[in-house]
Amino acid sequence: MQQNNSKVIVLKQNQEAKLVNALYEMMYLNKQLEERKIQLEQNDDFDLNQFYAFFDTFNLRKITRLDFELGCMSLGIKVKKSQINLLFQRFSEDNSFLTYQEFVNVISCSNDPLVRIVTKISVKTMAKFKELIAQILLTEEKIQLVKERLAENSEFSLELAFLFFDKLKVGTITIDEFREVFESYNIQITNQEIESLISIYTKKESRVSYGSFISGMNPIQ
Repeated sequence: MQQNNSKVIVLKQNQEAKLVNALYEMMYLNKQLEERKIQLEQNDDFDLNQFYAFFDTFNLRKITRLDFELGCMSLGIKVKKSQINLLFQRFSEDNSFLTYQEFVNVISCSNDPLVRIVTKISVKTMAKFKELIAQILLTEEKIQLVKERLAENSEFSLELAFLFFDKLKVGTITIDEFREVFESYNIQITNQEIESLISIYTKKESRVSYGSFISGMNPIQ
């Protein structure tokens, strides 16, 4: 019998720890953001159509980068073009404008949010909406910094990082596989927290594919 002497290449332990800490930080940032989204959605005058129209002032059913920047300015939000670019590259399919559904994905963590039609949005709800938009932009910026820190290390490999979780090599990472790795580093994490992490990579699936993991972990250029 011929012996297989091929060497299995894996992440170094210090790289594993940095990866786990980075993912935990991304999860925590996204979880905080989701909590604020839920708080806003619980308001009786939460109206997605009015929020969308606030940026889509010409009723073109699309929001460009300039539309979003002007909308933020009218809300009194200090926004950087780099933050808007990060937002559009993550949520806009063609990276040029936000459709209504893409905008819903930005401000809601629900796959099927309740659509209310109200006459007027209260000052209190508008203040919460302003706070949410500001936090969304800041969260995108912070998550980008986490990705850049990982990418700065020449020894770090996203392919090996994926295989670190996908022990069975089936091409996806499940909730249980994420939990197993976190717990091996004495990090207790709930299903809800893991789902919050997964939502950074995909809105529709309960597991992360190789392609989604690579694109989700690569710093946005």
